[in-house]
Amino acid sequence: MNAELGDWDDIQRLGRRFDLGVDLVLNHVSRESLWLTDYLAGSQPGRDYFIEMDPDTDLSAVVRPRSSPLLVKVPTRRGVRHLWATFSEDQIDLNFANPDVLLEFIGILLFYLDQGARVIRLDAIAYLWKQVVTSCIHLPQTHEVVRLLRTIIDHVAPDALLLTETNVPHEESISYFGLDRLAAPGAGMHRVNTIIESIRLIWRPPARGCIPRRGASGLSVSPAAPAAAHPDLWRGRHPGGLATPACPKCPRAAAS
Repeated sequence: MNAELGDWDDIQRLGRRFDLGVDLVLNHVSRESLWLTDYLAGSQPGRDYFIEMDPDTDLSAVVRPRSSPLLVKVPTRRGVRHLWATFSEDQIDLNFANPDVLLEFIGILLFYLDQGARVIRLDAIAYLWKQVVTSCIHLPQTHEVVRLLRTIIDHVAPDALLLTETNVPHEESISYFGLDRLAAPGAGMHRVNTIIESIRLIWRPPARGCIPRRGASGLSVSPAAPAAAHPDLWRGRHPGGLATPACPKCPRAAAS
């Protein structure tokens, strides 16, 4: 923490008054990370925390929200290496095939909970697991990691919520609720502890005349499907419906 802004004692005091939410950024770290410094020097623990790839590997099946090169060239003491970077050359992906990486984040999760956090947001979770010749999004191993984290939270802080950033179509988003929990007839959403942050259905219409925009938080609404299914609602012909264009004065519309 920046000592000029406070310390963890301050965070704990806030946690006694509010339900604190924190980001658990699992998929990648900054290029300035000490783990990457270890990697470049060939030192532990970071030496084996990243994903090296042969630049000639066919990665055409990989799905990602960026057009920048997927592999980033980095100079190391062992020569030039190419590392996986889903989002940018400044954000280098971690290797969750190494169990030590998972254990690191379990420790961070437990620390956040101990400091009073009660909403844990899993940043960019959909891209967590990499497997060549697959899309590398929503892979079964990713769901297993989410289930593991939820199980840990259930044991140490059962009142805490797990929030997944999944900025994808509805059919893919609901997989993070745990379809096995929803399979039984009449199973209620209230029984599911894992919450979807970004979902392409309008569960509760925003203020009239305002449309949520895509932002860094991953919150977005795709107009095509709702418009086709509910044209009157989308065109503002229904009480509380959504009308275009977005109102520039609306806080929801401005938060991007």
